[in-house]
Amino acid sequence: MAAASNKSNTPEKGVKPPSGFGVIAPIALGMGVCFGFALEKGRVFEPSVIIDQMLFHRFQMMKMFLSAVTTSMVVMSTLRAFKRTAPYAEHSRAHFFAAPRGLPSVALGTALLGVGMSIGGACPGTTIIQLGAGVNQGLFIVLGGLMAAGLYSYYESVFRPFIAVGRPQPANRTLDKMAGTSYARVALPMALALAAIVGGLEWVRPWYEDVGLSRAESLPAHLSLASVLAMKAWPPQIAGIIVGLLQIPAVLLLTVTLGSASSFATVAINMIYGVCPRAVESSQYMSSLRSGLALWQPTYLLGAMAGAFLSATLSGTWGTVTGLAPLPAFLAGFLLVGGARLANGCTSGHGISGMANLATVSFVAVPAMFGGAIATAFALKALGYY
Repeated sequence: MAAASNKSNTPEKGVKPPSGFGVIAPIALGMGVCFGFALEKGRVFEPSVIIDQMLFHRFQMMKMFLSAVTTSMVVMSTLRAFKRTAPYAEHSRAHFFAAPRGLPSVALGTALLGVGMSIGGACPGTTIIQLGAGVNQGLFIVLGGLMAAGLYSYYESVFRPFIAVGRPQPANRTLDKMAGTSYARVALPMALALAAIVGGLEWVRPWYEDVGLSRAESLPAHLSLASVLAMKAWPPQIAGIIVGLLQIPAVLLLTVTLGSASSFATVAINMIYGVCPRAVESSQYMSSLRSGLALWQPTYLLGAMAGAFLSATLSGTWGTVTGLAPLPAFLAGFLLVGGARLANGCTSGHGISGMANLATVSFVAVPAMFGGAIATAFALKALGYY
């Protein structure tokens, strides 16, 4: 979710955001398990998969990412088509824009995030999947991310003047408002175009080739629920569709959209609170992220770790993927989360939810993110880092 706080605009009529952790926790955990299971099966948590995407060697990540965006756009269009669910879609969109960023901070932050992606072969959400799947670098990336989130949160007032520069006016915050038309008239043609790109990528390079399988090996010998759950890999398009469908409980039950990076800030702020509560209480930014609805993201990622562990255990692949040494992993995590805090969104927040919300800043964020990642990947390859 791109919004960096649990503060949102006045709720739409009939929409009541959940407040008690007893309500938030089971929903977020269930969503997280599905998210973690899908990403582990899609193999997009593997560092080599993300790096190879940036070098244009494999396209698992892009297929999953675009499938998730496409599905999210269809979901949001469908929710807006019904009288009872339309207010929830509008409220979740307002929540996304609760803490707007200017274009310079979004571009710089997501470019730094992209640098971290290519150094560490991870993004803020997949680091937790790596922990669940037994990838050795996951813990150090998380520690680097917590350090960045803590420093940014503590010194947020220093960054405040910069992040205010170039904020789009309300009339220019979304593509549909800029075009003066309905959401669906922009989102559905865009979703169709993205689906065509996914289809083209699959035609050029089938998913099973990216995971080292033949076409015959890509399907279980005996099709059953148990055999499907035990598969090492699923088509990344399936993983992306599952992620996109998670927007339904996110919007209708939690009144938010999907995201991951704010969880690092919530955890780091609660750690700061344990040492110096006065510092947190005196900061509106930190107070807004310490409790309440802000707790959904850490709970969601805890469920994601469990889902990844379950998936890897069923397929017998737990602990088979290796990653970076501790120091570069820590640096990657610092850049990933530090960039995401500056941009107020990550691969999920700006990439999946932001594009699904037709946010203009997200259509700046995604090219900056992948541009930074691709440039870094080719530079590191030339230097012999990989």
